Amino acid sequence: MHWEKLKPEARALWAWPPPGEKFDTTASFPKEIADNCPIPNCFELIRIELSEVEMLQLGENPHNRIRWRANQKWAEEKLNP
Repeated sequence: MHWEKLKPEARALWAWPPPGEKFDTTASFPKEIADNCPIPNCFELIRIELSEVEMLQLGENPHNRIRWRANQKWAEEKLNP
């Protein structure tokens, strides 16, 4: 399972207080979670399969826009911005 493959330091992130909430100076931020600890309810494994990626660089005129598609073997394709 993926939980067991994580390093103890990486597993510790799931034991931190919920992100985005007001910072609590008394909250615990563990540095490690032992190998034998159960998987927390907040741990989810999500698999994402990309089929297309685009990048838009806004630095120069005209802007630089590039697309890569899985069905095109990820070949770079320049696009109009």
